[in-house]
Formats: sequence, C-alpha cells, structure tokens
Amino acid sequence: MKKVILARLSTIPVAGLHTDMVTSGMISDRDISIDGGKVVVSVNVPEGFPADLGQVRSLIEDKLGALDEIETLLV
Repeated sequence: MKKVILARLSTIPVAGLHTDMVTSGMISDRDISIDGGKVVVSVNVPEGFPADLGQVRSLIEDKLGALDEIETLLV
C-alpha cells in the first residue's frame, strides 16, 4: 500500500523546486503510517517553503482520496 501511495504522491509537483513531493524528500515511506483503513501522511516542510500548505494538503487528499483502501486520511 505504501508503494501505491508514494507513486500517487510522486505526481504532485513542488513549487519552486522543479521536482515532486517524493523525490524532494518531503514525503518518504517512513512518513506514511497505515493502520487498517486509516492512513497518516506526514509532510516534511523545508524552511522558507513557498507554497500554501493548505493547498499542499488538498493536493495530497485529492491524490489519495480515490483509493478505496483508505477509509480515513490525516495529512
């Protein structure tokens, strides 16, 4: 399941870094906790991050919300 989540998150670009959430190190497999249908994703935000964090959360929720296996998502 973590591989599926990381694959989806790797399609989210990071503003100002010309890379994605996974490649940039903002999210890795150790930042994802799964307990049944509950998934918690922690985001490592670098100092001076230029994007709106609310928008980042929404993008993550949009990418993962379509997965039937996830009943509860916390970002």
